[in-house]
Order: sequence, then structure tokens, then C-alpha cells
Amino acid sequence: MAEKRRRTIGVIIDWAEIQYQLKMVQGVEDVAMEADVNLYCFAGGALVEQSSQMDGERPMNYIYDLISSENIDGLIILSDTIGHRVDASRVRQFCRSFFPIPVISMERDLDGFPSIVHDHKGVEELVTHLIEDHGYRKFAYISGPVQLYTSIQRFQAFSRTLGKHGVSFDDRYYIQGHYLEESGTQAVKTLLDEFHADVDVIVAANDSMAFGAIEELRRRNISVPDDIAVVGFDNLDLCLISSPPLTTVSHFVYEQGRKAAQLLLERIEGKPIPDITVQPTKLVIRQSCGCLSTGMATVHSAESNRRLKDFTTGFPERKPEIIQGLLEAVRTRVTFLNSSEVAGLMDRIATSFYGAVTRAEEMEFFQQWNRLLYAGILETNDASLMEFLVSVTRNVLNSYVSDIEGLKKAEDLWHQVRIMIAEKALIDEKNKGRKYSDGSRALITLREDLLSMFSEADIMDDLALRLPAVGIESCFLSLFTKTGASLSESSRLLLAFDRDKRLPIGPEGVKFPTKDIIPRKVFEVQERFSYFVTHLNLSNTQFGYVLFSMEIEDKREFEALRRIICSSLQGAHLMQKVQIQTSSLRSQKLKLSRTLNDLRTAMGGFIQTIARTVETRDPYTAGHQRRVADLARVIGLELGLDNDEVEGIRMAGILHDLGKIYVPSEILNKPGKLRDLEFDLIKIHCEVAYDILKPIKFPWPIAQIILQHHEHMDGTGYPNGLKGDEICLAARIIHVADVVEAMASHRPYRPAMGIQRALNEIAKYKGIRYDARIVDVCIHLFQNKGFTFSDVSSYDFTHLLRQD
Repeated sequence: MAEKRRRTIGVIIDWAEIQYQLKMVQGVEDVAMEADVNLYCFAGGALVEQSSQMDGERPMNYIYDLISSENIDGLIILSDTIGHRVDASRVRQFCRSFFPIPVISMERDLDGFPSIVHDHKGVEELVTHLIEDHGYRKFAYISGPVQLYTSIQRFQAFSRTLGKHGVSFDDRYYIQGHYLEESGTQAVKTLLDEFHADVDVIVAANDSMAFGAIEELRRRNISVPDDIAVVGFDNLDLCLISSPPLTTVSHFVYEQGRKAAQLLLERIEGKPIPDITVQPTKLVIRQSCGCLSTGMATVHSAESNRRLKDFTTGFPERKPEIIQGLLEAVRTRVTFLNSSEVAGLMDRIATSFYGAVTRAEEMEFFQQWNRLLYAGILETNDASLMEFLVSVTRNVLNSYVSDIEGLKKAEDLWHQVRIMIAEKALIDEKNKGRKYSDGSRALITLREDLLSMFSEADIMDDLALRLPAVGIESCFLSLFTKTGASLSESSRLLLAFDRDKRLPIGPEGVKFPTKDIIPRKVFEVQERFSYFVTHLNLSNTQFGYVLFSMEIEDKREFEALRRIICSSLQGAHLMQKVQIQTSSLRSQKLKLSRTLNDLRTAMGGFIQTIARTVETRDPYTAGHQRRVADLARVIGLELGLDNDEVEGIRMAGILHDLGKIYVPSEILNKPGKLRDLEFDLIKIHCEVAYDILKPIKFPWPIAQIILQHHEHMDGTGYPNGLKGDEICLAARIIHVADVVEAMASHRPYRPAMGIQRALNEIAKYKGIRYDARIVDVCIHLFQNKGFTFSDVSSYDFTHLLRQD
């Protein structure tokens, strides 16, 4: 009898950088592991309309075309997250495209598909708590993206609850956000600087925006919660260690992932499942609203709410009743243990609590919690779950303690447990920080290695060597045999390793049908696997995909790895073109007379090829280089330089940003503030261009000019901190032309600032960053000689090649 094929399920998210999505995926992965089924997690960006030809995320969507009934038995789709930029009909069409694969829709009630959504009782509890327990009446609200179904539902629950309590809401204090921390920061600036808002509390539609709001209030010396309270939604792990700890609403993301996977497996087996499954949400009270943490009420409140029963004498008889009460209290969160395991857990906690209160046997009670925290009984590092368990078990068990002394003893016990949890959370964060630091160093080493490699084979060798240090035990990287607007029918597997073993595939790779995802003749699946599947693309051209095994703890590193791999392969492809062009030039030089004009014409064609290669990736960079070249040429002529030197400056201007071909377009065009690691990656573009161009024997020192074109006269520039005359004149000219054009031109992430503002900038730093004489000449050209930038939308390089 043939062995039964192992089931394989898939889950679709947009990005691997959002904690709550990854937490949900973790729930799916844990069920897949328990059920012995394979898992693919596909990350291909948010859905965009097919007509959006220039949309940055459209090329990424092709990764979803890998999914078929041949490789996937069931699919979970985070439909609200990936569909936030399109209407519901487009999301529904997307889900239907996978027929006949069973599909579960997450986060959005989607007609025709079993859906998992969360209720909004937690939001109602939150707003009610803020009004009734704190007396807040003046609210501000930071929303999520207006297209998101969950964002709309959260605001409706917020508004509905305000209405029930007769609290009016000033529409001006509704600030649209995008679920990013920067949105919270900007919302506070808008509320206080533009509207001069007088509010009691800021309600953020997710925790990240709440963190941003708290940080901005702190910068303004506004105390949270004394001056303004701040609350959030999601209950991320960081809520416990934020300052102050954040009051929020938990929607049990991990448990939602588990539920989705369980329902999907039942659907695959032909069992009936509900059309809609509603998961609970719950208020989690911490200090940011003005309270103590959930459950940390006074002894008096515990006494007033208890059922007056004699715990010390009746525990054995009431034990079944007590255990049942505990089971009912925790059943919404501890869904990943079976009923007997949960009952056993509650039995041990209740019994040890009884011993601690009645016989001063505290050690056993603390050991039970210590086992929960450190011994893996719950197999989770979710600090919010531990806090929840403390709260509900305290409320249930304290209600059976009738005397004041016993209650005082009980509160001491719970206080010590909370200290244990806080210490564990701190240890976990330090470990995460250490692991993140180690991972960052490994990523930096990998990036630096790959940037120095210019062949596919070398890149694959280095990935096989370095990825295990990042925590990746298995990886498969494939490039399409044909690039274009649709998924290539076949691919070449170039890298395959599994558990530190490099699988033999040969120097040319293994050709296979793309929809196999992994070629079967290379990787005969024996053991269960979980792979993260993401796209490889150059600008708007998709050229392959990569699979990472999912054992790595911080799965946000997958996106960093993807960008590094894309950049290195992009460089290799560029170098291949450069080598081809260089070879062509050498052949031409043998055939042509060795006149200067012939050499310059051939060199111009070479430079044109490189510049057009840049343009296919980033038209903004290419147009910028051409305009800088024009302005630098005119400055050189105005300074009285000879024609040959001016021509060298032109050529360097055309290529001065060549090194940015190694920088991911997501970083070049990022609308928000760059992280240090991202800015460091941009800064190396001078050295990258230098390394590419220095082997080429130009008639001018082009590589050296480009290397120095971000140096400042006062030594504060990069990469080498040169000063004054240590910087060659040509580099100083290009530096000024570069700054003026960049500020005067439109960019995808900001509008043009205008020529006058650009001239003011170079005038302000004349003699400090920029050569004073060059600044004077540049300003003179614009203000007195009528210089303007040319239209370079259809630029011809040949007019830059002087023939005199």
C-alpha cells in the first residue's frame, strides 16, 4: 500500500515585518506541527488593482501565483490585511481564484468563505472603563487605514459605546493613521499643534500608534496618564514593558491562528465548519489609562466581590467546584491544551494555593508558577497570557478566602507571582535584544560579503555558508528562466541546503516546473516542514523566489534577508552587463583607430548602457543623474576648465549614483524616517560605484570622483571624511550640482522643494560643506544667466560627448 501523502496548508500575509501577523502565523504553524502537516507562508505584499502598472507592490503579488491544488490542500488568507488597498469584490475574486482549494478568510467576513473575525466587546469594555471608572469625557481617536474592515469595525464600536454613555465626540479629533508608530507621533502633533486639543485620553486603533503617541507626549513633557491617558489595541508583548505599561484590548492573535488552522484541517477532511467564527476580545488594564494592572485591586475590593465561604476548612469538598470555575475563566485563552491538561494545570495551582494560604507552604505555589514560566508547560513565551492567568486565577481563588488575614496572605502571594512574571518578561526582552543583536551582526556580515560578490555562484556559496548563522536551517532559492509580467513556467534552482547540508544541484542549477515550488528530484520530502515563501524582484520585474525555513525566532528578519539577496543578485546582473559591455569595448578598440573621439564615443555608449540599466530600476535616479551632469558641465565651463576636464565631470555626473543599484528601492523611496541600518546601506553607494568602476580605464578619474562626491569641505562627509583640497575639484562640483537638483526635483516620497530653496541651502553651507567658489558660480548661473534643468524624459546621451 502506498504511503499517504502528508497534507500541506498555506497562509497568506502581506509582509513579514508586522508582529501581530507573525503571531497569528505562529498559531497556524503550531497546529500544523501538532497535526503533522506541512506549511507554506506566502508573503507577497498587499493586493493592488491589475491596472496599477506602476504600483510598488504589484510585482510582489506574483508570489501568490505559485499556489495551486497541486501543492496546497487548504489556504488561510489574512484577507483584510492584504486587501486594504482594494475593494471587497477584488478580495473576494482573489480568494475565488484558488478554487477548488478550501479557503478560510481571516479578519474579514467574506461572503462565500468561512470567516474568522473577532468581536468588539473589548473595545466596548475599554471605552466603558474610561468613561465609568475614570470619568473621561474628552476623547481623541487615531484610526487605522480607512479601507481596512477591522479598522472600520473598531471605530464603529468606539463611537457606538460613546453614544450609549451620552458622550459627544469632536470629529476634528479623529486622526487617520496607518497602524505605524509614526502615525501616533504625527497624530499628537496634529492634535496639539494644529487643533490645540484639550483631551483626557487618546484611543489608538493599535498598540504601535499608541507607543508613538506616548513617545511624542513624553518629548513634550506631558505625563501619561496624569495629563493625558493613552490606550491601544492588539496587546503586543511590548505593552508590558512600555513606560507606562499600556492599557489595551487583546484579540488573542495566536489563538486566532490556531483556530483558523484547526477549522481548515476539518474543512479539508470534509467536516462541516461554521460560516462565521467569532473570536473574543478582552480589555487588558495596565497603567497607561490611570489604573493599576488588571487584578491588582485592593484587599477591600477582593473582599467585597468574594463569595463568603470557608476556604480553609472546605477546600477538599469544594475542589471540583473551584476547578470548574477556573476552567471556565481560562478557557478563552488556553485553547492549545486539551481539557484534561488544563484541568490538571488548574488543579495544581489551586492545590498549591490552598497549601500556601493555610499552611504557609508558599514554595510549592511559587514552583508551580515557575514551571509555567520556565519549564515549557504552556510552550509559550507570551507574557500577556501569563498575566491573564494570574488575573483570572486570583479572582476565582480569592473569592473562596473568607478572612482578612487570609486575603492579605493571598495578595502577597499574587504580588510575588507578578514579580516573577515581570522578571521573566525582562529576561525575555534582554534575550530578544541579544539575539537581535547577534542576528543583526550576522546580517551585516552577510550583506557586506554579498556586496563584494559579482557572480551568482559566489552569492549562492556565501548564502549557504552564512544563512545558518542567521538561524536559517533550510533554504531554497530559484530564479525564473524567463522574466516578465507573469509567473515563469519554469525556474532554475540555484541554492538548496537543508540542516547544514548543501544539496547537489550543479553549477547551472536544476530546471523544474515553477509550481512545484521545490523540485521533487532534489528534495524528496520525508519530514514535516514549514517554509516562508517570498519574492525576489528588481524594481517592477520579478525574477524568482526564495524559501526560508521558519524556525528562526524573529521572523521579521526574513524581509531584511530578502532585500539583501535582491540587492546582491541585482549587482551580479549589473556586473554581467558591465562585463559584456567592457568586452565589447575592448573589441571595438582593436578595430577602431585609436583616436580620442572614437574612444570617447565607445565610452559614452558604455556609460549610456550603465545609466539605462539604472533607469530600468529607478527612473528617478536616472533622471537625477542626467540633470546633475548638465549642471556640473556648465559649472565647469563657467570656472574656465578645459573641455577634456569638463567632459570627465559630465561622465562622472551621469554615473555618480550608480552604486544605488545595490540599495533596495523600498529604502530609496521610503516615505518615513530611515533606520540607521537602512541609512548605512545608502551611504555605501559611493564605495560600491567605486568598486564597480575602478577596474575600467576611463580617460578620466571617474571612479575617484564618484567616491568623493559626498565629502564635505569641513570633513563631515562620507565615506572617508576628506577635507578641503583633499577632495578633487570635479567631486566638489558634482556635490553642489547633486544637492541643488535633488532638492529642486520631485521625489516619490516628497514634492519638489524648488530652485530657490536649493540655492538657499548651498548658500547657507558655503565654505562649510560646499566649495565657496563653486557655490557662487552655481547661484550666478541660475540667477543671472537663466540656467534651467533640461527635460530629460527622453534624453539623448550623445550631446554630452563633445567632439571638438
